[in-house]
Amino acid sequence: MFQIEDYNELMALHKFLMERHYKIEFHSDELVGSRFIAEISNRVVDSLIEIDEGQERFEKVKSWQNWRLLEPSRPEWDMLLFRIKNIGEWWGKHTIEERKKYILIFLSPYTVNSENMAKLLDFGDRNNGV
Repeated sequence: MFQIEDYNELMALHKFLMERHYKIEFHSDELVGSRFIAEISNRVVDSLIEIDEGQERFEKVKSWQNWRLLEPSRPEWDMLLFRIKNIGEWWGKHTIEERKKYILIFLSPYTVNSENMAKLLDFGDRNNGV
């Protein structure tokens, strides 16, 4: 099994994944919609947090937790709105739960609170004729 336990190697992989996922010039449907890539992104950040916890770097742990909670003021939020707005017929053909899964896959390794998830779902409905 492939494992990375070195903090610096995990950080390099994390930065690479974020760069490829959130830079518009690298955007591809295969990447942003991949459950596999979403899972890897989440596992990398989880591992970084675990290492920081194990080394009692609690300020870093808190920083990771704050960073992971995506808010509308962040540029990644705007990229998600762009994706949702341009998703077309897919939005109306899928259930709310499937739309939530899509949002969470796209956002990985970020998360959103229930209030912001509701905003995203409402935005999708208003911009996709639902």
